[in-house]
Amino acid sequence: MGSVFLRRRKDARARKWYVEYSYGGKRIRKLAKGANTKSEAKAHLREIETQIDRGEYVPGKRKEVLFEVFTDYYLKWAKANKLSWDRDSIFVDHLNSFFKGMLLHRISPLLIEDYKMKRKSKVTGTTVNKELSCLRHMFNMAIDSGVVSENPVRKVRFFREDNRKERVLNFEEGEALIGHAKGYLKDVIVVALNTGMRRGEILNLRWEDVDFDRRFVFVEKTKSGRARSIPMNSVLFETLRRIRRNGTSEEYVFWNKKTGKPIQDVKKSFKSACEDAGIENLRFHDLRHTFATRLVESGVDIVTVAELLGHTSLRMTMRYSHPSPDHKRNAVEMLVREEGNPYGSLPGSLTGPRAGLPNTQKTKGL
Repeated sequence: MGSVFLRRRKDARARKWYVEYSYGGKRIRKLAKGANTKSEAKAHLREIETQIDRGEYVPGKRKEVLFEVFTDYYLKWAKANKLSWDRDSIFVDHLNSFFKGMLLHRISPLLIEDYKMKRKSKVTGTTVNKELSCLRHMFNMAIDSGVVSENPVRKVRFFREDNRKERVLNFEEGEALIGHAKGYLKDVIVVALNTGMRRGEILNLRWEDVDFDRRFVFVEKTKSGRARSIPMNSVLFETLRRIRRNGTSEEYVFWNKKTGKPIQDVKKSFKSACEDAGIENLRFHDLRHTFATRLVESGVDIVTVAELLGHTSLRMTMRYSHPSPDHKRNAVEMLVREEGNPYGSLPGSLTGPRAGLPNTQKTKGL
């Protein structure tokens, strides 16, 4: 609890009311501006304490910044520093539709909860979480800029997600997708399936990062901030060599002929290709999952897969590799093919309700 006090002066007109309170483990004393009586000073103190409780208080001189003004600053930063800045701009559009006109330091966890629930009635929880993550990043930048002192998004609980529902293409689907892709999208998909590169990494790929002599593709600007190199297999080598031979851009592999800049997005054309190929529930990012899964099923060790994907954690790589049912079926069939397999000679092991299961009494401890 805080307190108020009056600093007396010989000149009555110079007497001022002050407030005293704790914030961040420190005791703060400051002038209660505009307070001429004790009750007015207490009202000033209550306002400060309320702001502290809501996470809206900023010690010292507050910067009055409108939400949409700060989002402009954020997008300029994102465009210069993030491969996925175009996606952030979509998130910001939705955030602005709700928070526009509000002062940044006045946005409370309660207001964010209101936004969260209203958006959930229109989109999935995963989409809402991505928008909240963008908002959280914005507030972290605002803290660094001295605009706010706390991040209200940290007090908001995100929706639960099932992050393991990734889609992996089988070989027939992969061929169908490439066959129905039009124009440059066909080559973009081929590069994705043979490198595991992210969409932004592919669309921003420069010729200077393609080494035909040593057959390597170098990915400099990555999500993790760590550059990596990916060997070119024969399919990728021939695809890139054909693009290089037929293309006219000296800078980007995939470029817009009207602007001379890299292609910004393939969302619409990719959706059309999926529909024409009869493939449902496929995202472009699932091509990266497919790349990892095919490597694992081919016997490539998980450390090498992690290096190719640019992961710093093997745990992350495990989420990207999804052995197909047929691959897992073949794996357990290896037990039957092994010579000297004790399970194959157990009575009833291949027939009856427990077909294929070992006799637990005889094999206890194995």
